[in-house]
Amino acid sequence: MRIYFLLLLFALQLSAQQTNPSVDEIINREMMERKIPGVQLAVIQNGKIILSKSYGIANLQDNIPVSNTTIFPINSNTKVFTGVAVMQLVEQDKIKLNDPISKYLDDIPVEWQKITVDQLFARHLQAPKR
Repeated sequence: MRIYFLLLLFALQLSAQQTNPSVDEIINREMMERKIPGVQLAVIQNGKIILSKSYGIANLQDNIPVSNTTIFPINSNTKVFTGVAVMQLVEQDKIKLNDPISKYLDDIPVEWQKITVDQLFARHLQAPKR
């Protein structure tokens, strides 16, 4: 079974105790239009979770609803998070794209030590065999 992951960002003024009915309407409409069986939503404001809700079905075969403990695979979305995090470090002058990864990673094989951060993210290479 394929489970879809929906990432929604909202700039909302919500109280922690109340769910804005329009949020539920938006989520339910998008789920129907995009044929998404289940979603978890969390809105974080000033470092605090102000809204946390689960919608739909996590397992269609067994009709198991999404709960606050449901784990969704995010697969290739991790590449985006990693790329953004690395570029933030570049902007802060904490790493340089042209530096070898051995400058930032200890205990890597000798064959990998000359690979640059840029090469790693551009996927211009295959990691040498160990």
